[in-house]
Amino acid sequence: MTAHNNQIKDLKPIAKLSNLTQLACANNQINDLKPIAKLSNLTQLDCTNNQINDLKPIAKLSNLASFFCSDNQISDLKPIAKLFNLTIVSAILIKSAT
Repeated sequence: MTAHNNQIKDLKPIAKLSNLTQLACANNQINDLKPIAKLSNLTQLDCTNNQINDLKPIAKLSNLASFFCSDNQISDLKPIAKLFNLTIVSAILIKSAT
């Protein structure tokens, strides 16, 4: 699912899309990833350039192979530390919004 540049603030409407494997929601106004915490089939997530500050909700997404979240307000990477050990991970991009 691609939803770039749409001024989206809330991901609740997609929370029940349990078969979703790809979510590209960059360049929006999203600040909460809790609605996608149970999307266990998610393999690709691009939430670049939003207002996200907490990565805890995606910590258990064990099928995540690509994760991009640069240009957000993230200060703690500990919640996703286990993702770095997954053998299926092909890309993780995290950089500051400075």
